[in-house]
Amino acid sequence: MNTSVQAAVTEAVVLRRDAGGVATLTLNRPSQFNALSREMLTALQNEIDRINADRSVRVVVIAGAGKAFCAGHDLKEMRASLCRASTSGCFAQRLRWGWRGTWAASRRWRCC
Repeated sequence: MNTSVQAAVTEAVVLRRDAGGVATLTLNRPSQFNALSREMLTALQNEIDRINADRSVRVVVIAGAGKAFCAGHDLKEMRASLCRASTSGCFAQRLRWGWRGTWAASRRWRCC
C-alpha cells in the first residue's frame, strides 16, 4: 500500500486541535462533503464527551475539511442499512446543556 493511500485509510474522521481554551473539531471526510456517517457521529460524540470533561476548554468550534462544511447524514450509508428504525434514530438525536454550560448529547448517536 502506498503512503498516500495508507494515510487516507488511517486518517481520523474527526480531527481535534486545542489552542487557548478553544477546541476546534474538524469533520474530515472532504471527498464525501463531510457527510455524517456512523463512524463520524461516534467520533464526534466521543470528542464532545472528552471536551465536556476538559475544564481548560471554554469554546468549541466545529468546522469542515474541504469545500463543504457538512452535507448532512450519509444517505448512501443509510440506504445500505436494512434497519429503518435505526436510520430514523439518527435523526432523533437531542442535545442538552451540560453542567458546565457546554452541550452534550442526551444519548449516543446510534445507527444499527
